[in-house]
Amino acid sequence: MKKKKMIIGVVIILGMALLPVSSKAVLQANPNTNGTNGKSDSAENWMTNIRKMETKNQAMGLEETIDNTTKKSASGSNGIDVHMIKSTEWGTVAILSTSGYGNNKKMQESTIRSTTGNKSGVYFPLTKWEVVAAGVNLHAVFPNVAPQYFNLYTTKNTSAKVGDALGTETTKNPGCDGWHGATKGWPNSDPDWKMLFRGHSYLFNGAISPGYWGSLGSRAAVVCGEGF
Repeated sequence: MKKKKMIIGVVIILGMALLPVSSKAVLQANPNTNGTNGKSDSAENWMTNIRKMETKNQAMGLEETIDNTTKKSASGSNGIDVHMIKSTEWGTVAILSTSGYGNNKKMQESTIRSTTGNKSGVYFPLTKWEVVAAGVNLHAVFPNVAPQYFNLYTTKNTSAKVGDALGTETTKNPGCDGWHGATKGWPNSDPDWKMLFRGHSYLFNGAISPGYWGSLGSRAAVVCGEGF
């Protein structure tokens, strides 16, 4: 039975995906390495470069070989998987931040905008959108990338994912809709492929553009376990 555990929740990476581990600590959660203050890039490049963190002489200090097409490990599992944050992983962090284990204030009202309300948490300044590995028709964005690395949605709110904290547009099951000021982020009927963005003014926000914004910040998630 495959077991996995998110060991950091969300690890912030911006503009440092290719730095050697001896140069500077890459896995950080502080105001200067969040999804709004550092490097902006396309979703395609975030997907690729974050996965490269596991390869030889890169950020994690590992020696994994990554398949350039699927982004999966090609040299056997090392028990660690670093990938572009998915919507469900963002949602998990958002929900935990508002639980009894997290920030006792709304994020946008906190002096320190982190999941814990102090310097030990994951920072979400909530000033710009951040791209996550999720959206509609993602094969146009991530051709042949292994499905474990993104959340695929449809143009109906019934495609909500467990843990994504987006809520729904139904009164019967609103989910997290409206939590802490968040707005709905479901795609419309536009057939163009779209990426999902999270954050901006509220941690639970989600938005899908009628097209694709090609240069935004993003984050990495680190997961450990067997079978990666």
